Amino acid sequence: MWAKRYCSSVGICILVALASMSVETKADTKVHISIDGLSWQMLSRIDDDNLRFFGSGSTGKVRGTPLIPFATTNTGPAHVSLYSNVTPQQGGWVGNTFLEPNSKLNETNNAFTYPNKKEIYLLPQLLEQQNKRTACINVPGVGLSKSEMNCTVHLGFSRPLDEACHVKIDEGGMKINSISADKSNDVANCFLGHAANLSFDSGHLQLSLANNSVTLAQNKVTQVTFLANDRQISKLIWINSASKGKNIASVYIGPGFSAAGNEGFFNLPEEHQRWAGTQDSRSYNLGKISKDGFLATLKFQADYVFKLTRYLVREAKLDAIFSYTSLLDTIGHNFTAAKLHSAEVYAKNPLSSEVRENYLYIDRQLHSLHSAVNDKNGSFFVTSDHGMAPAYYNLGIASYLDSLGFEIFGKDANIAAYTSGATLHLYVKDNASIKNDQGKQLNQSDIINSIVGSLKSLKYQGQTVFDIVLSRNDLESIELAHENSGDLVAITTIGFGLDTRKRPTDRLFYRSTFNEVELKALGYKQSEIEHAKSGLLNRSSSGIHGHVNTTPEMRGVFYTNVTTKLSKSPATSSDVSALLFCHMQGNTRCF
Repeated sequence: MWAKRYCSSVGICILVALASMSVETKADTKVHISIDGLSWQMLSRIDDDNLRFFGSGSTGKVRGTPLIPFATTNTGPAHVSLYSNVTPQQGGWVGNTFLEPNSKLNETNNAFTYPNKKEIYLLPQLLEQQNKRTACINVPGVGLSKSEMNCTVHLGFSRPLDEACHVKIDEGGMKINSISADKSNDVANCFLGHAANLSFDSGHLQLSLANNSVTLAQNKVTQVTFLANDRQISKLIWINSASKGKNIASVYIGPGFSAAGNEGFFNLPEEHQRWAGTQDSRSYNLGKISKDGFLATLKFQADYVFKLTRYLVREAKLDAIFSYTSLLDTIGHNFTAAKLHSAEVYAKNPLSSEVRENYLYIDRQLHSLHSAVNDKNGSFFVTSDHGMAPAYYNLGIASYLDSLGFEIFGKDANIAAYTSGATLHLYVKDNASIKNDQGKQLNQSDIINSIVGSLKSLKYQGQTVFDIVLSRNDLESIELAHENSGDLVAITTIGFGLDTRKRPTDRLFYRSTFNEVELKALGYKQSEIEHAKSGLLNRSSSGIHGHVNTTPEMRGVFYTNVTTKLSKSPATSSDVSALLFCHMQGNTRCF
């Protein structure tokens, strides 16, 4: 079997990790839930009295251990590694985005889909090959494009409808009458490929409500059934979240309920055949939707994941369930250091109300899910892919390199910068050649050495910006020695993010906030404000990850009700992955 042959090529590290594991056998469904961005450090700042599931140990409510994440501390590589038992260094998914050798500088590989390219099968698919019945709920990197990668039951990501779709709302903004698009290809874009089975003419598609207009409560989620050409399509999830007097509704269409050969082991009630989609934080950061509406949608999505997981545990005859929620990651990006713009201020203040409330929510949900699993004598695993660190400023790294005289923008670019949170992969063309200020011609090696020196010495407000700056030959020390890594890899110090966009002015360091009022008060020009507001999470936000995996801020959380040494001491993600592979495949003792 290919999977075994592949594993033999990295078997030494796996066997070492498993050698001392002794695992108790559980009889029924095995459940793994990944809580994106669940931070051990943040969790430790919440009093035990307020926690039902987690605790620091002082009250006896010991739940979990710190988890050292995989080297990249980013969502894509972390989940692919967790479910493949192959590290980023071994597999080559060295960041959320990266380049392969001999690629053009504008070509991009994605860690979420890279296993498809390399024929690396993930744990849920290996279980399927063993005729085990599995369910995957919102799991990153699972159920991508090949039929053999689908779980028995798969409910995947969905996204907000594209702006090409027109939402028709009454003057009060409380009733939705219809949604349409001007062009057929716009409609296809709106539905992100799920409109392929809809028949519509080349000029216009009109979607109408099945039961006239539906009144939407302010900042609450409503599920609406639409008709396309007089027949029902997937249900849409709507939330009316008007901001600044605008009549705006965020719209979602999900892929619906997808199951292969599920007859005979459970019937999914209609209430669970809905999909909440994923909220676009940019809509909130740009002021298109209100904060209350944004938070309500996030909570609705997480509710869906937990409710469905509990239902499957109690009612379905499944061998394994894999679930995922991005709630804490999205909350952490948006609210970790909001209005707290220095390490001193951040350390002296409690967690923001948004972070604290959602950690308590996750704690309650895990308590309930844990009880459901234990009632069925099942196995329960909780992991997080990384922690979350405060970010006070973000560096326009591409503009900085441009200011040093390196060609990074335009058709003549000989350098490309790819960032995954706090990590920079910088690629330099083999034939790159420029003249420095002294008129000396620099080749690729000279360029890399020059940038290494510049980044190592870079400071802002007295703070060193980069914690690590390494050329490719030295990447073994951070477990990223792979040909897909940049010719130069740099990781920022806690407090700094990275933005690869071209800055509109000479300002290179931006305050890590999307708040227009705050930026105006700091004297930012309007072009700079618009640039800041259109930034992306994990680049320009007040909370980021991607820092060195051994830093306290990047530590995640691991818990299992299975008896194993891993639950009694700090764990590594590689060890947890090995444990999951061993136990989920039904082994009674793992080495």
